[in-house]
Parts: sequence; structure tokens; C-alpha cells
Amino acid sequence: MCKTRRVSAEDVERARQVFTKMPEEVFDLWIRPGVEEHGWSFLSTPEPLTGNRLQRLCNGSSLNDWIVLDWNLSSLPVTESIFHPQTVARAEAIIGHCVRNEQTATANLHDTKERFRACASFIEINRRVPQPVIAVGLPMGFEIVDGNHRLAALVHLGFGGSYRIPAWLGFAPKRRPN
Repeated sequence: MCKTRRVSAEDVERARQVFTKMPEEVFDLWIRPGVEEHGWSFLSTPEPLTGNRLQRLCNGSSLNDWIVLDWNLSSLPVTESIFHPQTVARAEAIIGHCVRNEQTATANLHDTKERFRACASFIEINRRVPQPVIAVGLPMGFEIVDGNHRLAALVHLGFGGSYRIPAWLGFAPKRRPN
């Protein structure tokens, strides 16, 4: 029998207090589901996520890397050149697994096909994504940390070129010279 972890409202509130610079919608779309599934056991922000169930959620970075980000709601063109190579590879893997039944890294996610189909269906009917993706600006392009199935569905359905996907964008604060 599987054990389920009971997550308290205090876990979510403690996590919310860590991400004070993060807009409520970003927290609700990205962080809250992970906390509700795994709880919040961190006592300090420098604590490493290595070996923690939330490591995948934060791409292996420390909490400090995420809590300092400045966020803004914008949009991104659906073109390969603007995205980080890992984001492009994830979208291609999702399409490969969900459309061509290829064995890819995304095959390990228990609900990948359902998530992809739900996104594709919503996009076909509404001609837009159900909610913004969440991405971080990095030197090699924008890395999507939440919304890879939405991006993959857009690409698969032929959206691109002039289509812009709504996106919450996180950027490291600019350093000021001494």
C-alpha cells in the first residue's frame, strides 16, 4: 500500500514566505503543487535541494537561486532559437513519446501523455494555452521550468512563427558596480 504524505496549510505558507518576490500566480502554478505533493521541510534558504524530492522542481538549483529572481509577465515567440537547448530537447522528447510512442526521458512521468493531450486539446479549441508558462532567462536562452507540455503541444500543432506564448519570466537581479 502506498503511503501518502499529509501536507498542511502551514507547509504551503512556509514555502510562500520563502518566495516573497515571486508573484502569486507563479507560486500557485509552479511551487504550490510540489509543496502539496511533497511537503516543505526546508529550514533555511541556502539548504541544498540535492537528494530532495523538490530537486526536479527547482532544476537542481538552491533555493537562494530562485528567491532572488525578478519576475514579469510577458510573452515569448514560439521559435527554437529563443529557448534553452534543454527546453527544446524536453519539448522534442514529449512530442516523440506522446505522438510517436518513442521511449524518451519523459516516459518516466506517469501522466505525460494525458498532460500533453489535455494541452493540445485545449489549444486546438481555444487557440491559446490554458495558462502562462514559467521560464527563467539564462545565457543560452529561456529555460521553461513549468509548461513544457504546453510548449510541446504548441509546436506539435504547428503554432510558431508569429505566435507568442504568455510567459512569466524570471531574471537574476542585475549586479550594481561597486
